[in-house]
Amino acid sequence: MREYLALVLINDDAVEPLRPSDLGTTLDASRVQVTRLLDGLEGKGLAQRSPAKADRRALQLALTAVGGRLLKKAAPVVHAAYLEGWSSVGTEATRAALAILRPVHAALLGQDPA
Repeated sequence: MREYLALVLINDDAVEPLRPSDLGTTLDASRVQVTRLLDGLEGKGLAQRSPAKADRRALQLALTAVGGRLLKKAAPVVHAAYLEGWSSVGTEATRAALAILRPVHAALLGQDPA
């Protein structure tokens, strides 16, 4: 699951390419764990590290074409597993949980939850 989450985060580079340190923060992983994770992803041809354009001392992450195809293929399977997990809770409990989690999510993003 950690590899899948890493691929999702690397792929979601809407503002700027993800750096290994940001990946570690998001995954709550140490530098050693992130290095091992990225070594594995690179070894499988799914992601690559390269010098950052703005600061060549830093690294930025990108998916390879193979990584992009795998992510596109895996996402529906992962989403189906999430739906199956939430279905065991029931519709009303799922709605209640979402109502609680939406303001938390908005607060974490620095947005107004309304």
